[in-house]
Amino acid sequence: MISIITGGISGIGSVIATTLRTRGDEVYTVSRRKIEDDNHISADLSTQEGIKILSSKFKDTLIDNLIFAHRYRGTDAMEEFQLTVKSVNDLIWGIEQLFNFHGSIIILGSKASNLVFSEQPYSYHATRGALQSMTSYYAVNLGKKGIRCNCVIPGVVTKPENTRYFEDESNSFKTILEDITPMGRLSKSEDVSYLIRFLCSQDAQNITGQCITVDGGLSLVSQEDIGRETFVMDDDL
Repeated sequence: MISIITGGISGIGSVIATTLRTRGDEVYTVSRRKIEDDNHISADLSTQEGIKILSSKFKDTLIDNLIFAHRYRGTDAMEEFQLTVKSVNDLIWGIEQLFNFHGSIIILGSKASNLVFSEQPYSYHATRGALQSMTSYYAVNLGKKGIRCNCVIPGVVTKPENTRYFEDESNSFKTILEDITPMGRLSKSEDVSYLIRFLCSQDAQNITGQCITVDGGLSLVSQEDIGRETFVMDDDL
């Protein structure tokens, strides 16, 4: 299989790339960074030129999987929309004719689509909500061509850049999260990548338009129960 991962050189994206390569996929990563790697494509996907660079790379072959794992790191709302929403749409339609039948699109989403995170701006929340709606849109409009589209939503996940923080045994935040999570542990990047590996396989050929959360069941726990677990409550409450 040929799999393309935007943002596949760091964070969860790099773990997804490793998982798919282990399966035997020919994996290509895409980012703005220039890296001396035959399987890395340096392109700015927020521009039409960047999309042309990517599509020209695969004009003579068919793509099996397209995975969006990139993230905007700035503070400009319009740039956030351009990279997070518009570039996804432009890239999908720009290379749609290059997809193999039974191809798969995966969009890495966020719980900010329906929860508010105080440290994130409004543009982050708005674009994550858009990504979930777009998942349904592409599932319907590309289904006749055999292309599936699903969204994977990680919860609190250990990844290469925060491993040291979460491995600290004195980390009370980690302890609280583990206590209130039904599965009793934090999710790992591999948990996310294994789900994506499944969705990018023929075993998932009739699954499309779904937004699947990977958080060990934490999002199912009521706020009241979380409060009881994390704070000392009076006996009569």
